[in-house]
Amino acid sequence: LDLCRARLNAPRPRGAPTLPSDPLRALLAISRELRPKPRALYRGLLCVPFFAPAAYGLYFSAYEVASRKTESELAAGLCAEACANPCYIPYDVVKQRYMVGRARGTVVTATRLIL
Repeated sequence: LDLCRARLNAPRPRGAPTLPSDPLRALLAISRELRPKPRALYRGLLCVPFFAPAAYGLYFSAYEVASRKTESELAAGLCAEACANPCYIPYDVVKQRYMVGRARGTVVTATRLIL
């Protein structure tokens, strides 16, 4: 589903047919595009070991600290999001660029281009 979301948000190459606006039909159209190249389903997977441990570590650490300091779970969640998003957003951008085929080279190179 993440691949479908990335494909729907990315601009289509010239000459490529537009995707249907209906989510189910769009998912079927994307699956038809990827059928000849099943490896495309795993693009962006190499980004996960680089960013996910840091992003989720920041999130859960900040949530634990904030939940002890405040009585509100909402405030703890907001604090955790504020701490983890500076790490999580570039990770998601790099992953999506690999998914739609707009990133080349290593994960470090792609991250440098974004930051």
